[in-house]
Amino acid sequence: MIYLDHNATSPLRDEVLDAMRPWFGTPANPASAHRAGQRAAAAVEAAREQVAALVGAHDPAGVIFTSGATEANHTFLRGLRPVGERHRVLVSAIEHPCVRAAAARLAAGLLAESFEVSRDGVALLPDLSGDVRAVSLMAANHETGALQPVQALLDRAEGSGVAVHVDATQAAGRVALDLGRAQGVV
Repeated sequence: MIYLDHNATSPLRDEVLDAMRPWFGTPANPASAHRAGQRAAAAVEAAREQVAALVGAHDPAGVIFTSGATEANHTFLRGLRPVGERHRVLVSAIEHPCVRAAAARLAAGLLAESFEVSRDGVALLPDLSGDVRAVSLMAANHETGALQPVQALLDRAEGSGVAVHVDATQAAGRVALDLGRAQGVV
């Protein structure tokens, strides 16, 4: 069989399996004070630093591990709350279905709205003035591979009080990322 959908899932690479192998069958709670727990805690912190470097995050402490992208997207978007008069959450029209589902279930007082994309599948960045609380934009589209103007969005949002959520699931490890200014990166 020739498998071509590596963006959906990929075979496990040998180096990943090698990195995971020491932890198979080893019960070790990273919150425990014993030696095995401390080894596990060190491994988690090393992984946190590697992920931060992968997405251009400046503070590894901001990396939170979840079971996957759907949980991470829901955690960020459903955790938003209105701030002052800011109550609109803008979500690009091409976001992954799990992002759109999370946006449909925002906290009370928040309203999700879609913003447009060009004929080429690239987001047309929305106006962030007024009552915009947050914007969600994927880094690379899961269907077309189109790279989105994330850096331009981060530039536009800087200093505005608008939170930026970036689903980088399809981009991480494939294209260089500098998401240190995003408040939510998946």
